Amino acid sequence: MSENMNMDTTESVPRGISSIVYREMGEGGVLYNPASETYFSLNEVAAVVWALLPPVSAGFAEVVDGVIARFPDAPRDLVTSDVTELLQTLHDAGLVTYESEA
Repeated sequence: MSENMNMDTTESVPRGISSIVYREMGEGGVLYNPASETYFSLNEVAAVVWALLPPVSAGFAEVVDGVIARFPDAPRDLVTSDVTELLQTLHDAGLVTYESEA
């Protein structure tokens, strides 16, 4: 993928890398990457996005729809922007990968 994903609602979403460990904590969660021995904190919305990654969702629009189902007062354009930004951050941190990169 490019440095800036510029996703639209028809694009696929990345999968969590199989070695990443997720633990729910309070109103969010923590990702642990054993390869780099780093932790990545997720707020409540980011934890919902993580839970919606494939194989749960087949595409970006399904992830956005899932977040909106959980937070129905959130505007779709804001959710779309936030999910795009989060997926880019997770990708940059080496926590998710696209099938084309596998």
